[in-house]
Amino acid sequence: MQQHHSVRLLIADDYKTGRAVLSLHLTNCGYHVEQAGDGHEALELALSGRFDLLLLDIEMPGLNGLEVLAKVRERFTQTELPVIMISARDESPDVVAAFAGGANDYVTKPIDLAVTEARIRAQSLLRFAAGHEVVEVPDLSGRGTGEVLTEVIDLQPGTILGPYRLKGILGKGAMGEVYRAMNQALDRPVALKILQANFDENPEVLARFRREAKLAARIDHPNVVGIYEVGKWQGRYFLAMQLVEGESLASRLDREGKLAPEAALRVVKETALGLAAAHAHGVIHRDIKPSNILLTEEAVKLVDFGLARPSDPRDGRLTQENRLLGTPEFMSPEQFAEKELAPPSDIYSLGVTWYMLLAGRAPFEDESTLLELAMAHLNKTPIDVREYSPEVSQATADLLARMLAKEPGDRPPDGTALLAELERL
Repeated sequence: MQQHHSVRLLIADDYKTGRAVLSLHLTNCGYHVEQAGDGHEALELALSGRFDLLLLDIEMPGLNGLEVLAKVRERFTQTELPVIMISARDESPDVVAAFAGGANDYVTKPIDLAVTEARIRAQSLLRFAAGHEVVEVPDLSGRGTGEVLTEVIDLQPGTILGPYRLKGILGKGAMGEVYRAMNQALDRPVALKILQANFDENPEVLARFRREAKLAARIDHPNVVGIYEVGKWQGRYFLAMQLVEGESLASRLDREGKLAPEAALRVVKETALGLAAAHAHGVIHRDIKPSNILLTEEAVKLVDFGLARPSDPRDGRLTQENRLLGTPEFMSPEQFAEKELAPPSDIYSLGVTWYMLLAGRAPFEDESTLLELAMAHLNKTPIDVREYSPEVSQATADLLARMLAKEPGDRPPDGTALLAELERL
């Protein structure tokens, strides 16, 4: 009986940022991706036999891509292990050398993510048609190419999950659905986050889910949504959280476009209070954005620590850290560069959010591809926010510019330090 598995890709490229962005895109398309930064590492991984397709940059230190290709073809045929070559130069000698050496296809930089994914998919389907091991090739028909492919299973109102009775769905995300529910034993309304059924056997996702509960439960603060319990009932994992009545900051932005400077400052201050509490407990959120900030009559609340991780890398670190996690429009430069994260990463993401509140647009909204967006966060200085909102004070614009600094050391070091500066505005 043939064994099914997701398509396993190796991306070998010494350009770390481009490699990481392509890896993020393909991971979100449903592929399993590993990376190599030089020719020797690429060859060792390629010959391991655990990949279905290779993407090899021609120009790499150690061994170049053509040399790696030659060694790979000594062991694997074009059908057994398809290879797509990558080059910054679309010149005929490179193309001829690549195909003469046994490449299956060829792409040039700057990489078009959608075209590259389509070529990977085509090679994977050809491999399947040739009678090799059956692979589950992601079906992107009718979907956005950057969307995580997951099956959403709606649970009906009235469904009983342990002590909880579901009342209705509140929202859906990459990890699962969130329901309004009632703890019948305590007569307490809760928000119940339920892991999607098709993720139940995924060790990495389950580790993230359990870690979200463990980390968020450390924080008892009015500006952070509280966690009550985590459990499993009849095969479904769940997280019971404080039910917050209100709307997300994203919804308010959709309705109003932008906020007055005073209103924006209040939101940022209260979010900073929540971040200060998280950072004091050694927690980095890693996904600060308007949809994770809830507005109520009493307070602004920070929610969703699904991407959070301890600031001490020894404390619960996952084993698979070779891909980017986060929302690209709000990610810090160090997230794109895959560097070790610290609280200034959250400060940057909150800075992007504050910029949106004041300007009515993101700092880098004109970039049309994920690679362009990554390069902007890494290298480009945003337009002064006062160009979009002249009533913003000089002191506010200066602090916002520091929050959006490319180097973490040039930003306020954590939520507590940021809060002190916000109080002086």
